[in-house]
Amino acid sequence: MKQVFLSAGIPSRTDLPWGATADPMLIHSAVRSLCALVFGHRRIVWGGQPAITPMMWAACENLGIDYAKTVHLYQSRFFTDEFPEENALFNNVTFVDAGPSRASSLSAMRKEMFKNDFEAGVFIGGKDGVLDEFDLFRAANPKAGVVVLTSTGGAAQELGEKYPELSAPGGDFIDYLSYMAGFIEITGPKRTPKQAPRKARRPK
Repeated sequence: MKQVFLSAGIPSRTDLPWGATADPMLIHSAVRSLCALVFGHRRIVWGGQPAITPMMWAACENLGIDYAKTVHLYQSRFFTDEFPEENALFNNVTFVDAGPSRASSLSAMRKEMFKNDFEAGVFIGGKDGVLDEFDLFRAANPKAGVVVLTSTGGAAQELGEKYPELSAPGGDFIDYLSYMAGFIEITGPKRTPKQAPRKARRPK
């Protein structure tokens, strides 16, 4: 099964400058749209992130998907004390031993994660980790599609401003599923994410 890499996060308002522009509702909507598009057709791979892993588990349950064939979570043991409880629900987790520091531990996890071949990478919200994974992804997968959802804010907005040719329309754009379908070719019926917001606006 082909694989899609997901890099996403929800920075807090104090995680500047990314927290000032990140839109949690749109980040949630974008992640669920990706799941609705590719589940059953592609495997989503991501590095453990305490805000995103629970979303992935909820999407598996909501869409009635066998998660073992649909997702693959990479997790550094450096963050064992911070694992969300949903980590224990996934059997298909690759745990990477901790290094002497947070930075070295993340580097080791990402090195292991990017041994995979990816059809595309999707970048949603987030902060500095999304920027780091963007560079690593492009270096490891130079021919893969790149999807930057600028309107989710945070690091994705920064990437969209730096690489406008790689980004979805900004500002009010929220039709994430249709946009991603232009990069990740799926045959057969597409699912619609339940409880996704019909309309969303960035808070003033």
